[in-house]
Amino acid sequence: MDSICEANELNTFTARRTELRVRHIESDDVYRIENLTRNYGYGTYLRDLRLPQDSARQLLIDQMTDFCREYPETTWVAAEEDGTLVGLIGFRTMAWDTAHFGFNVARIEYLISAKMGYEKEIHLKKALLEKFDNWLQKQRIVFVSARIDASDISSLHSLENNGFRFIENLVTYSRDLRGVSQLETPKYSLRLFRDEDKEALTEIAQHTPEYSRFIVDTRFNRKKSVELYVSWALNSARSSADRLLILEIENKPLGFFTIRFEDLSRYFGMRICTWGLAGLSPRLRGTGLGYQLFLSTLHETKKEADIVYSGFVLRHIRVTRIHEKLGFTYLSSYVTLHRWT
Repeated sequence: MDSICEANELNTFTARRTELRVRHIESDDVYRIENLTRNYGYGTYLRDLRLPQDSARQLLIDQMTDFCREYPETTWVAAEEDGTLVGLIGFRTMAWDTAHFGFNVARIEYLISAKMGYEKEIHLKKALLEKFDNWLQKQRIVFVSARIDASDISSLHSLENNGFRFIENLVTYSRDLRGVSQLETPKYSLRLFRDEDKEALTEIAQHTPEYSRFIVDTRFNRKKSVELYVSWALNSARSSADRLLILEIENKPLGFFTIRFEDLSRYFGMRICTWGLAGLSPRLRGTGLGYQLFLSTLHETKKEADIVYSGFVLRHIRVTRIHEKLGFTYLSSYVTLHRWT
């Protein structure tokens, strides 16, 4: 039977017939991350078989490398005697969320292991999560979240064993816009956010988060959770990476959509658009304007992007139907988990 023993902030245990050590990531480790991702098939881009898989894997490696270099104190690895990495956990505090809610908030960004079978992966991830638990106590973290690919069973079960609880299922739908010569003509066009839209946008955004994980998790203050979405919408107007589109009818802002364009030509030779937060005046729901808002956003997206991705909560049935009507197809699914300490 495998065993775990503590030794001066260093865990050692046996798996795959070799001794493994759990320790802080070291500078040379970033060059060994590739071993962890060799058989790793989780994540939106790796799930999208329209994309070159080697390029999608390289993008994941680069993202993980950037994280490890920025947060070395909160990245732990499990390594074999020869230095080969077989597991990694990366987490961080969420400064903006901490300031907003008034208590310390953190998030697990990565919980990854090499393929070694369910039982050994569970054992390895338990050792990684013990380092995470120690950090939680030292930092006095009150709340932590994680988002895991729904097919990564060993990570999901490891987090549940660690006290995390299911809160939502997030699905990603996608549409390839390459070769699409014509779309259905929308009834309305969209424009960029202007300062004078702030009051109307605030009113709409207050009615947007009904399916939000922060609303579903009743331990959060509801007023603070609603304010969170208002802030997200307004902040997107100030971000150089995001665009805040406004649906205006008869000189009145009645809906909004946040989108983000990303040039991934280095990896895929194309531009990607990710859809974010959307909102419609509550008095207009059920009138068909929701579909028109999404259709108009698709037109704006097509002007600059080759592929569009859109993630939303699975229980939001209306949004699912709108995506399917617009020609989107299911791509991947993630599980969001919460833990209160």
